[in-house]
Amino acid sequence: MHGFSDDHDDVNESRFLLFCSKNQQSQNLPPCQDALEKYTQRENYQGAIWRRALEATTDDGISIDWMSLPQAPQALPDMIVCG
Repeated sequence: MHGFSDDHDDVNESRFLLFCSKNQQSQNLPPCQDALEKYTQRENYQGAIWRRALEATTDDGISIDWMSLPQAPQALPDMIVCG
């Protein structure tokens, strides 16, 4: 997973190790487990839309649920230094 051996089967752990080992910026890292699950759900939903593309239907009130967790820990803004 993400270039690691079979010992790392946890997405969040692999993401953390990738960040530590290559000192990558957060925007270049693969998604965390929560974001990956939401991405998979959206892709599954999109596939369902395409499968039913030729069926007549009315659908009101669609909303996107991007993540179920906060984007970052509350302490993160205190750790960020701009310079």
